[in-house]
Amino acid sequence: APGPVPHLAPATFEALREQAALQVQARTTGEVPVRLRPHPATAGAADVRPGLWLLPEPDPGDVFFDMEGDPLYAAGPADAAGLEYLFGATHDGEAFTAFWAHDRAEEGRAFAAFVDWVEERRARHPGLHVYHYASYEKTALKRLAFQHATRGDVVDAWLAGGVLVDLYTAVRGGLRAGVPSYSIKKIERLYGAEHGGAVATAGESIEQYEAYRRTGDPEVLARIEDYNRLDCDSTRDLRTYLLALREGAVASGELRPLVVEAPAVEGDAVASAPSPASELREQLAQRAADLLGGADAGTPDDDPEREARRVLAGVLGYHLREEKAVWQDVFRVVEEVAAGGDPAAVADATVLGGLRLAGAVTVAGPRSEKVVWTFTAPLQEHKVERGDVFACVGGLPVKVSVGAVAVVGDGLEVSVAMAAARAAQAGWSTTAPPRVDALLPAKIVTAKPLQAARLDLADGVADHGAAAPLA
Repeated sequence: APGPVPHLAPATFEALREQAALQVQARTTGEVPVRLRPHPATAGAADVRPGLWLLPEPDPGDVFFDMEGDPLYAAGPADAAGLEYLFGATHDGEAFTAFWAHDRAEEGRAFAAFVDWVEERRARHPGLHVYHYASYEKTALKRLAFQHATRGDVVDAWLAGGVLVDLYTAVRGGLRAGVPSYSIKKIERLYGAEHGGAVATAGESIEQYEAYRRTGDPEVLARIEDYNRLDCDSTRDLRTYLLALREGAVASGELRPLVVEAPAVEGDAVASAPSPASELREQLAQRAADLLGGADAGTPDDDPEREARRVLAGVLGYHLREEKAVWQDVFRVVEEVAAGGDPAAVADATVLGGLRLAGAVTVAGPRSEKVVWTFTAPLQEHKVERGDVFACVGGLPVKVSVGAVAVVGDGLEVSVAMAAARAAQAGWSTTAPPRVDALLPAKIVTAKPLQAARLDLADGVADHGAAAPLA
């Protein structure tokens, strides 16, 4: 197309046109062209680094991680579909470690063993990172921690501390290449990796594992492990390629060095008080311990009182776990946008991106003042509506209020409001607006009343037993 397409954001149109031109060039010349994407010259201390700057400096303890799963597995009608049967990791140069599982119980043990293995390495190499490609591994680790009710705090700490590094996000935010897709198999042409062997694709690995389940042939597992090792090695080689690409681009002046601004508050000026969520987790853990410790030691496992206490202890944190999963999805979208991802591509057309500040005013309200910023944006699909939403600001989700989203001419106009006192606390005003990369719907629904009722029930059962009448 020679010009903009109706209802398609201009930035998205230009990105698609450049991608098409690169693919045509690759087919014509036989070589894969690569172009670096521009990025801001500075980033706040807490910001998600854009593009290739997402990559931390190498550490001797770094791990390159890949998982294999079988979506066809099910132990029975009541069992969840799918099995994560192999956790593979390349480390210390050419070394490779595999954690296998062939049923649901073994899956939980393999998951825990992998997490413990990484934690042991972190004790020796505090600066290590676990590199993976695309979101499968990160999503699976969160799900397994929830499903098997183990190592959840460790996985949370990895997520909060940036231990897991998704090279796909760095690739999509940092460069464009003349490849038909950005799967790791397609971009291996950039750094000369080859995927030979008896198993060459994820689909073939599933077929092979199903064959193993039928035959029990250990040679099949050896072929799958070789395939997984190649994926881990390829992830390592991609990291090496991207670091070299970044270093060369900075030396040539094609890429500007990223200046990280110092935080506004230094040292220990801000006390690290425990968060309400951490206090609630401690409450839940104590209640669960009270429930599980309250049954008579001599009663059998299938005793109704013991079983009731065990079930109640298991569901105490249900809403906290559900809320955490939603927050994790919010942070995933925000991080992808902040790292340079196209908002139209990272969240199934829910995100409103391409925002440009058009004006700001302070409005007096019945109880307090609020600051209202007006942004313009290209016409696009989105699911942002009037009310509370999240603004992607410097790689973090910030709760704001949207007054209206209106079609004005050939674009959109959206008003974003925040209480003036809260805006001032964050350092924002009409003259110093936040840098909003995108807006996304807020889907966090508080479950405090239900959680409080569940804690009261746990107190009653712990004190009087499961058979006691409710007050």
